[in-house]
Amino acid sequence: MLVDREGLWFRVLAARYGVVRGKLCVGGMRGSSWWREIARIRDGGDTFFWTDPWVDGTPLSERFGRLFDLVVNKSVSVADMFQAGWGIGGEAWVWRRLLRAWEEEKLGECQNLLLTISLQEHSSDRWLWQPDLDCGYTVRGAYQLLTAQTEVPLHAASGLIWHPQVPLKVSIFAWRLLRDRLPTKANLTSRDIISVEDSHCISGCGAVETPHHVFISCSIFGSLWPLISSWVGAPMVTTQTLSDHFLHFTISAGGTRVRCSFMQLIWLACVWVVWTERNHRLFGEPANSSSHMLDKIKTFSFRWLKAKSCTLALNCHSWWSSPLLCLGLA
Repeated sequence: MLVDREGLWFRVLAARYGVVRGKLCVGGMRGSSWWREIARIRDGGDTFFWTDPWVDGTPLSERFGRLFDLVVNKSVSVADMFQAGWGIGGEAWVWRRLLRAWEEEKLGECQNLLLTISLQEHSSDRWLWQPDLDCGYTVRGAYQLLTAQTEVPLHAASGLIWHPQVPLKVSIFAWRLLRDRLPTKANLTSRDIISVEDSHCISGCGAVETPHHVFISCSIFGSLWPLISSWVGAPMVTTQTLSDHFLHFTISAGGTRVRCSFMQLIWLACVWVVWTERNHRLFGEPANSSSHMLDKIKTFSFRWLKAKSCTLALNCHSWWSSPLLCLGLA
């Protein structure tokens, strides 16, 4: 492409960025002038201590949320914290109130993490475009990055949570589940709402209560899936993620649209019953057995179908023994 070096725009850009060997100093084929300008904004020693991801790619405000809530200066830089002293007894730590014992433990954990950090006084802070560290950010590179990625299973699973015969509250619950937005004990621990000692599964199996554990791998709640497969007459599904489990469970009884819709409804009923049972146990109510939870799933799924399809001829006893046969799908 020919460039009019006498034109107005070239002269404006030349005045702004400078010219080397007849070419603009910033931009060109190996980078984006927009990105370089953005990088210049934070050039220097002003990386934010709490909110920038300068340690292991995760902001300290997320890793130590309670400390961030209590600190006075949330916009302090790394350089200022280091200069004031962030070690034990350092003056960098200024709080809105005295720390409690468990908060002191979090502070100690943070200080131990900082001991592993080695700062270079004569090196300035700079932003990096992680997908291409050599050439930096380019519009073409960003476009290729976005268009080359295959659709993640979460996108496909998200389309299955909105079932016309399932109550809206159950679909909203499933939406939160697939995005790890439920108040599981692991999530509450990460936000410093409960201690690590209280993060174990309510079933008593001894594992940390994560979404995958509660709904898939728990020896108590996870034992529902073999019972479901036996009731429906479909093979067991084994996957690594909840979204994959949802997708594979939906097609496990056959690939026809009606069968997939049925299995979709059963999966939603199952996770709803598991979460309800988990909450009942958490608040001290008597625990139900796996067979009792299976009965609840049968009841909910039967009622959902009957409520939305008044003309559907479903027999409760037939549903209890063979739902696919009851629906004429066997």
